[in-house]
Amino acid sequence: MVHASGHFIASRDTDKADYDLELETGGTECVGINLLESSTDVSANDDNCPSFIITKAIELPNGDYQVCVQSISPAPGQSWEIHYGGSLPFTAFGGTVCWTIPSGYFPSYEIIHYLDDMDCHQFVTIWDPETYCYEEAVTATNENCRFEADIAIDLPYLSDPFFSYVITFGDGSPAVESSNSSLTHTYTQEGSYEVCLTYLVPNSEQGFVTCCYTIEILNCCSGDVVHLTAIQPCWIATLEFDLDVAFFPISVDYGDGSTIELVTSSPVTHTYPDDGCYDVCYTYEPYPDEIVECCELVCLPACCLNPEFELNAIQPSSSCINPEYEISHVACPNESLSTTHLWEFSDGTIFEGPNPPPHRFTNFFDEEGEVCVSETGV
Repeated sequence: MVHASGHFIASRDTDKADYDLELETGGTECVGINLLESSTDVSANDDNCPSFIITKAIELPNGDYQVCVQSISPAPGQSWEIHYGGSLPFTAFGGTVCWTIPSGYFPSYEIIHYLDDMDCHQFVTIWDPETYCYEEAVTATNENCRFEADIAIDLPYLSDPFFSYVITFGDGSPAVESSNSSLTHTYTQEGSYEVCLTYLVPNSEQGFVTCCYTIEILNCCSGDVVHLTAIQPCWIATLEFDLDVAFFPISVDYGDGSTIELVTSSPVTHTYPDDGCYDVCYTYEPYPDEIVECCELVCLPACCLNPEFELNAIQPSSSCINPEYEISHVACPNESLSTTHLWEFSDGTIFEGPNPPPHRFTNFFDEEGEVCVSETGV
């Protein structure tokens, strides 16, 4: 109730709005007034600005400092100032801003956010993460194939109903303010991500700390499951799957139009019609009720069955001393998986591989010593 005589202006600080009561001269009257709902204007001394959030407050490796902010509003025409050390302020525009402040200034700043006819002030002092961060405060599980992570937050302040933190997910998506002990975020691809929490340290007026943690987001299709380990001419391929197919059977489409096969053991063999590259696709259930199909390219080399080669003495001599021989011009090259090279020498030596090392025939010796080599045959 307001007792007024003459003209009276009623004002409430949180509203920044004026109300006029006009009474007859000399009269005294008690009247009731209804103040309108608070406007979006914010006091310049309000240390908890509702128009933006602090998303980062860190010391960089080179000793400089970085402060990042994100507006709550998507409205255009936003501008910012950050004041530090009596220097001219840095200005910026847009909904998301980062400043880098030189190391020579104490890390205490005033941020002003201009939005429409409002200006919002926030004081920020950067505090040491080694003192105010907690180990393993952020953990993540990725028990699905949609890159959806369940992120757990373990901070002792969460029991405080007035505490909140700002989380950035490391993938460029907008920061989120929360007070929950867990939340879910969907990434676009697998990989390592740096998840950071920024918050006002409880019982401090303006001390902010940013704490960062690394999480891993896995891909159910890793691209390195199907391995071509051998080929028998021509073209029986041995394929090995890096999955526990005995526990989780997979359905395999070999990519050549043949019938899809249920695979319960690995490796498996499959006969292809020709050389070339094939999309081998396997379907399995990595998590309950979640069926995934992954495909990998498997390439079969051309088949080679030509046994031709050359045998030449490395250092021919006119004497009868047994020379060393080398094999060259092997018809099927080393990179061809479709050829098995097995070499048998007349002295009983056996070598498996495309190109045997130089060889001296031990059967060119008798009880009298070395004998002369007069003729070689392949």
